[in-house]
Amino acid sequence: MNLLLFEDGQVDLLDPVTSGRPAWAVTCASYRLVDLIGRFPGKWTAVVRPFLEEVVKKDWGPLLGEIDQAEPWTLVVNGRIAPVPSSIEQLRRLASRDSAAHCFVGDSLAAAVIPTARLGDNKPSVELFERRLVDESASKPLNLELELIEGVHDYVRVNGTTFSENLDDRLDRDSWFEVVDGVFSEDMDFRLPANVACETSRGPILLSTGCQILPFVFLKGPLFIGPNNRIAEHSAIKDCVATGTNCKLGGEIEASVVESWSNKQHHGFLGHAHVGSWVNLGAGTCNSDLK
Repeated sequence: MNLLLFEDGQVDLLDPVTSGRPAWAVTCASYRLVDLIGRFPGKWTAVVRPFLEEVVKKDWGPLLGEIDQAEPWTLVVNGRIAPVPSSIEQLRRLASRDSAAHCFVGDSLAAAVIPTARLGDNKPSVELFERRLVDESASKPLNLELELIEGVHDYVRVNGTTFSENLDDRLDRDSWFEVVDGVFSEDMDFRLPANVACETSRGPILLSTGCQILPFVFLKGPLFIGPNNRIAEHSAIKDCVATGTNCKLGGEIEASVVESWSNKQHHGFLGHAHVGSWVNLGAGTCNSDLK
């Protein structure tokens, strides 16, 4: 079966988070939807907004495949689906069918198994993935437990509500070494400095390979710190923070996502926020949780 990730017309409501990346490549609670889609066998392909096509080719080209017109069925998956392992299990249930089926969340198509011929011979476009893609007279509706990201605020909300599930999944699937109670590292020989304080009563702390933790840091789980991150001295990183690769962190950071290659390493507060890639927050930068 083909697997195709798509962006629909609602993706514009997710700006600015999706202004430089597809919806399925946005980090939420340490996972991106594309990370989980990789658990399906074979290659996948994607339909994105035209201005992102070259970016996707450069970042994901080796993983992208072509739609195989010889395959009778194609599983199409909305890139706005919240990236949690339970969503993948729901999609497996859909993909196991040998007949047309679909799932809507509100008025939006979340996922469907459709005849490959319905995609046409040409490259599908974003405009194709509206309700008319599904022939409801020949497709069975399924009530799947799938959640769609409806607005920018959802990234912050879903980051908090799904963090524990995602970290449990990481601990179950990957190789982690417990360095102290509730603190896990991908590096077997990793040692926390003696003057680093960790609080794990509400969730574990996962430190990816190459992390550097400087003295007098406070870490409060659940946390996921990505590869090759550096946490500056006297920092407080707590309560559902997930970071990408090669980030520098400092000051107080709470309930936020920091995408790869971004820095917030000086004093100041960052909370309930989503920071894209290649962002540098200068000394004293603060935001407010008060809406």
